[in-house]
Amino acid sequence: MIEISIDEKRVEEMYKKAVEEKLEKIEHDRLLMSSKELQKYLGLSYPTLSELFFHDPDFPIIRVGTRMLFYKPDIDVFIDEWVDEVRNNYNGQAKNMKISVNKVSKAKSERNIS
Repeated sequence: MIEISIDEKRVEEMYKKAVEEKLEKIEHDRLLMSSKELQKYLGLSYPTLSELFFHDPDFPIIRVGTRMLFYKPDIDVFIDEWVDEVRNNYNGQAKNMKISVNKVSKAKSERNIS
């Protein structure tokens, strides 16, 4: 008869390692966003994104052919700086538009976008 023994600690370590690798892959996969994902992430329509950001040379866009991709950590830094600038220098009014930062935040929360 064949006897099989299983080291439970070793199996648990292998399982944890596999789960961690999978979670890292999922996190990495979500680092790049399409323009539709960016719209959902920021709670803004494509025309608003285009008018506010796409023509700004400092806005972090990665172009792959005609497709635009956005690196989430760079977007987070840019948006944080942009919101501070709008609040401090433009009385809460977004540049070149009649839309306030508070309205953008309110619209985002109303659409339940997280």
